[in-house]
Amino acid sequence: MALPEIRLLQAAIAVARELNFSRAAESLHIGQSTLSKQIYELESQLGFKLFERNHQTVELTDAGRAFVEEAR
Repeated sequence: MALPEIRLLQAAIAVARELNFSRAAESLHIGQSTLSKQIYELESQLGFKLFERNHQTVELTDAGRAFVEEAR
């Protein structure tokens, strides 16, 4: 498997730090929809979910937590 692009790793780290897509997008100076697409792209490449999300919360999955720790 090829390594994910740096921008996708940065996106995952920002969401993990903020646990909020809007704040993470702001910190990366991109739109929230762009960030969401990047996370979905990364999850597709990896073959597992990094985050559990609903309308009000974002939480790291166990796999997501391990991945973000390695990405940092």
